[in-house]
Amino acid sequence: MRILLVEDHAVTQELLRQMLALVPGAEVVHVATTSAAAVDWLSRHDDGWELAVIDLFLADGHGFDVLRKCQGRAAHQRAVLLTNYTREPVRDNARRAGADAVFDKTTEMKGFIAWCRDAQVALAG
Repeated sequence: MRILLVEDHAVTQELLRQMLALVPGAEVVHVATTSAAAVDWLSRHDDGWELAVIDLFLADGHGFDVLRKCQGRAAHQRAVLLTNYTREPVRDNARRAGADAVFDKTTEMKGFIAWCRDAQVALAG
């Protein structure tokens, strides 16, 4: 599973890379630190990814902008929003913007990795 990681915090990037390495077959193919860079990469790599892991608040821009770019994705592609701000209406807004799932970075990382494993199994299916 090819992963686009959209995260502007270097320490969190590294932790996510380590966690995603626990998912058999997962590979981070690109890291973007701004919404503009993520949207640009997505525009040039329509089929270059299966999972976009997107932080909500970025140094330049917003994860919702990236999610909206993902709305026209192929049926096998998934988008996940990771944030420390999961209060409503964030979850509902994320789903409306195109997120398949929303996970809290502080309390739901085990669930996130389990979700990624399930997505990989479905993709390999």
